[in-house]
Amino acid sequence: MCKLNRALCLCFKSIAIVIFSLSLSGCATLFSTKKPSPSLSWPARKQILTAMHAWHAEGAMAIKMPDQSLSAHFDWQQHDNQSYLMTLFGPLGMGSVVIQGNQQTFTLRTADGKTFTATSPEQLIRQQLGWNLPISNLYYWIRGLPAPKKTSMITFDSAHRLAHLAQQGWSIEYLDYDNFNGIELPSKLLLKGDRIELRIVVHRFDTGE
Repeated sequence: MCKLNRALCLCFKSIAIVIFSLSLSGCATLFSTKKPSPSLSWPARKQILTAMHAWHAEGAMAIKMPDQSLSAHFDWQQHDNQSYLMTLFGPLGMGSVVIQGNQQTFTLRTADGKTFTATSPEQLIRQQLGWNLPISNLYYWIRGLPAPKKTSMITFDSAHRLAHLAQQGWSIEYLDYDNFNGIELPSKLLLKGDRIELRIVVHRFDTGE
């Protein structure tokens, strides 16, 4: 009986090793089939990114300030180049927060139903959350674009993508890109401003294509 049990154990171990090896080879095949996007010139890339007026991005952010550090998940629905709906949720100390804007009215709604308005999203977030976040510029930066009509210093990588951007008192470092629906878009960003550091990781970027 003992010999039989040992034989069965060896048999099961062999089968497990084979299955594990096949799963690894399957994963390797899956990842290796992901083709990189063809390298585009900066003018061509900029034209494609600028034409993206409506999109849906999801991810996480970590905010570091002298007096506190916190993190949140975000869901950003950009309806067109003027209106958007952004939801922040996570350990914010106040539950989920919904920010809605259309370039005329900017509204922040808290989890307990309170609603606040301001003349800009930056003012709204600063007054209600105490964060200095450049939401208006993030509309461009998160796509790998400098904000238009504003002085900037740009460094490109070997694939003609933004590697570093300095604009309006902010330093934006593009740490990584990923292929979303056939378009290379930033997936990891590090933003540094006046007494604030913001890390953004994009998990999903639906361009609607």
